[in-house]
Amino acid sequence: MKKPPFVLAIAATTLALTLTACGTTEDGDNSSADSGERIVLTDSRGKKIELDGPATKVVAVEWSPAEQLVTLGVMPIGVADVKGFKVWDKSVELDDSVKDVGTRGEPSSDSIAALNPDLIIAANGLPENVISQLETRAPVLVVAAADAKDSLGTMRADFELIAKAVDREDKARVVLANLDEELADAKAEIAEAKLDTTKFALADAYVNGANVEIRMFGKGSLLSDVAGKLGLENVWDGKVDEQYGLGQTDIEGLTKLPDV
Repeated sequence: MKKPPFVLAIAATTLALTLTACGTTEDGDNSSADSGERIVLTDSRGKKIELDGPATKVVAVEWSPAEQLVTLGVMPIGVADVKGFKVWDKSVELDDSVKDVGTRGEPSSDSIAALNPDLIIAANGLPENVISQLETRAPVLVVAAADAKDSLGTMRADFELIAKAVDREDKARVVLANLDEELADAKAEIAEAKLDTTKFALADAYVNGANVEIRMFGKGSLLSDVAGKLGLENVWDGKVDEQYGLGQTDIEGLTKLPDV
């Protein structure tokens, strides 16, 4: 089942939330130093993607790649569900020139073709038949987007892969170095604060029909992994999905949590 927009936004924005605090995000002008050499990429499917040069006209059919492109200084020409992105993702801003190319689950192949992109970036979970249709329009780079086995590592790998595609690898190294520095500084601040407890639980809640559903960020979720880097301990140990590290509970389930 497709995750609710706010859940994806919270998970996807961890990178830019940390990085923009360092002043590393800059306005993209879609310019990139063209080395004149072909760029060869291997995406999350293990598929080889070859580009004639750095991608400058990029369409993102998932929000996390769109956010990472802007963080690298490359404004995408098209993004799936631009309106939703602007509601749920406050870490970066999309230019008004960015075209809406349909929904994340069902991007419009015709809308994308009209933009004549030289690269389309999708994420794992998009149906294979949709990806195949997009591949008739332009090369498609599929990123992992999330993996509860190593959320931070997956985020970094996606970021580096996208950076290579747009010839911003130097920028990516600076951004990731700033991320590491921010995490280390925050960990030191928390240690210095000598908190009564470093245990935490993190959830969001939303109304689904007549029910209130509570979605827990379990161990393996991106936000939990970030918190772990800060020296905090996630005490919720319920079952989570393998991609996002998210679980489900109710009010009674919350009462079983220790003091946090």
